[in-house]
Amino acid sequence: GCERVEGGCINPPHLPAMKRSSPEIEEAASSTEKRQRSPSFQQPSDVLHLNVGGTLTAVLRRTLTSIEGSMLASRFSGRWDDSLEKDRDGNFFIDQPIRLFQPMIDYLRAKACETMLAPPVTSPEFDDVRKLKDFVRMVEYFGMTAGIYPTELEMCRGEISAAKISGHPRLGVISSEYATFTLETRGHKRPIRSFSVILGDVDKIEIGLVRANHFVKKLRKGDHRGVGMERYTFCLDCSQGGLLYEGSFTKLDGLSTEKGTLIRCENKGERWLVNGQVVASSIALEDSFHLPPDLQQYSLIPAFSGKGSWQVCEVELDPMISDHKTSISHL
Repeated sequence: GCERVEGGCINPPHLPAMKRSSPEIEEAASSTEKRQRSPSFQQPSDVLHLNVGGTLTAVLRRTLTSIEGSMLASRFSGRWDDSLEKDRDGNFFIDQPIRLFQPMIDYLRAKACETMLAPPVTSPEFDDVRKLKDFVRMVEYFGMTAGIYPTELEMCRGEISAAKISGHPRLGVISSEYATFTLETRGHKRPIRSFSVILGDVDKIEIGLVRANHFVKKLRKGDHRGVGMERYTFCLDCSQGGLLYEGSFTKLDGLSTEKGTLIRCENKGERWLVNGQVVASSIALEDSFHLPPDLQQYSLIPAFSGKGSWQVCEVELDPMISDHKTSISHL
């Protein structure tokens, strides 16, 4: 016979009696269960059920957290699921209107399946100016600007094989030969207003701005004039310690840079700072240099000429899209 309980046998006669689990097995099982229930345990393919401003929707966790360093990437990493706000049915609650949040999610979904054979994914666009402002504000709040309105470094002078370019979240260049690069927007028309550069090991570097539509790409071996030397370009020449505007040099007394130096360009060249100290400005400031007055009249693109390594960070975009006539073009 067999030992019976309600509903059938637990140990049929032809099978040996089941042994109790050893303490080691029970401890391992308990540990696994605790790990899976822990806030730090994440399944990248989890489907998250959201209540966005009263509208129910669902999105893959990996889609919602795809912009590294954003608030959404941190909040929905899986570590904080138990402490996040939820509605009465257990859906994660996001206090934003669906008319703004949905375009952002749709963009992230499109980027996830982007291919070389299909048209490039473009940032969400709105005919209503107020709606655009609200969308930009929400994107900024969630720390998603770098993903929704991306910027990319691109070589425009030099030999491609001599340089390695890294993208978001660590925009940077390592170049074994002197070359020139531009920082451009992709899939949208929000011009770059301000940016910072952290110097690595550099033999020579110029950090500046070039006029859009006047800087033709020339990828080839051989010497070339860098930013500040070519027409329609201006730069802070870190090697010589001064400013270059279309080949005209102005020495800045006391300006020196080294590995780790932080250089900041604000408001399209209106102010330049080195380690927080103003070294050049288009407005009257003590111990500063007045930039060329015509520089502010055109659409400008950040550009860098150098040999060595540097990182671009703290990129700020204009809050509004520029006019089509002055938008930054693909060089």
